[in-house]
Amino acid sequence: MERTSWAEGCSNICSDRLRSLWAFRFTSMRGNLRKHLRAILTGLATGSLSGLVGAGVMTWALHGSREIILSMLPKSATTPVSMEIVNRLGGIPGLGAVLTVLTGLLGSMIGPPLLRKIGIGSDIAVGTAMGTAAHGIGTARVIGESELQGGIAGFSMGLNAVVTSVLVIPLYWYFSF
Repeated sequence: MERTSWAEGCSNICSDRLRSLWAFRFTSMRGNLRKHLRAILTGLATGSLSGLVGAGVMTWALHGSREIILSMLPKSATTPVSMEIVNRLGGIPGLGAVLTVLTGLLGSMIGPPLLRKIGIGSDIAVGTAMGTAAHGIGTARVIGESELQGGIAGFSMGLNAVVTSVLVIPLYWYFSF
């Protein structure tokens, strides 16, 4: 029983500190978020939708089974969200977790150089792209390049989890019948 209360206390302390740090970062970025909110939301919606559709179509074209298609769909959401979505859709949650982590790793390695090569250098655009497509691992990568990129990536990552969860609702209805 003591162990549980110790773990809960530690969790509360950590979450309070993280919440304070996030609130500070968010407050310092508020002006940039307001100024570029439409662009961020457009990039987020486009990235989330194209990630879902692209993953599904590619897996279907390669003759992937129903379970593999369903496990591949939410690969751009954070791992816990992705696993729950895969579980609800009827896919394989473990495979969904592996695909999500691989997406983050590949996105963090390939994303920034690819974006620079195609001429995208805006901190807002890079942060939105990395947070939406490469979630936490991509966000960690761009924090080192720019605090603004990291902040926008974190904001996009959190919103992408919500957007992806909403966008899979029609898929849930389609695959549950």
